[in-house]
Amino acid sequence: MNKHSTSFFNLGFSEVFDTKLNNNGKLDKIKSHIYDLTKKYLMDHDSNIDLDLKLKIPFKTSVDEKFLDKFLREINGCYKIQKISNSQIYIKKLINKFTQLK
Repeated sequence: MNKHSTSFFNLGFSEVFDTKLNNNGKLDKIKSHIYDLTKKYLMDHDSNIDLDLKLKIPFKTSVDEKFLDKFLREINGCYKIQKISNSQIYIKKLINKFTQLK
């Protein structure tokens, strides 16, 4: 198991690696959407903190399967994500990053 999968299983999220996709804010709308879908399930927090910090706040309790299914359908069907994940720049950067991890 590599350090990224270990981080995910221990912390609930994987380490962030820079794909340079967010240089012009391309991911901000997606991150905001993820936060909006999950914020009522997160530990109490200051809603004025940085969005990247908000996405690292733990859930109050384990989420149920119904929520998780709805969340995944919403995110996977999101046009913004499909547009980025199908972009050639993103695909090349991911291939390069995962090649480095081996």
